[in-house]
Amino acid sequence: MRERSAAKLLLWGAAGVAAAGAAVLLYFVDPAESAWLPGCPLRTLTGLNCAGCGGTRGIHALLHGDVAGCFRMNALLLPLLALAGLLAWKPRLAAKPSVALCVAAVIILYSVARNLPCFPFLAPH
Repeated sequence: MRERSAAKLLLWGAAGVAAAGAAVLLYFVDPAESAWLPGCPLRTLTGLNCAGCGGTRGIHALLHGDVAGCFRMNALLLPLLALAGLLAWKPRLAAKPSVALCVAAVIILYSVARNLPCFPFLAPH
């Protein structure tokens, strides 16, 4: 049982180090001006915005304290970050299929809505 706890702790530690490294990178590199950070493949191929479009620029804005800028880039990013924190804190909640189904439905509806002309404020800008 101890080996399992140690492996779980190591996994969480590695995820934390990776997230911290990505945050440091995004703090110093502006994705809107960087040529080497990849763009969205769906947007490149189809011109449509996926649920993640603007997420990298939104995290960059959030790391600089610009919450409104983060929201302008991707309105779903802040609620998803809060949900990720909640699910990390309460892992049993994450194991429920109904939670995954609800999150998937919200992401799909958001992806569709941000490409409709009646919701131009949802497109990253």
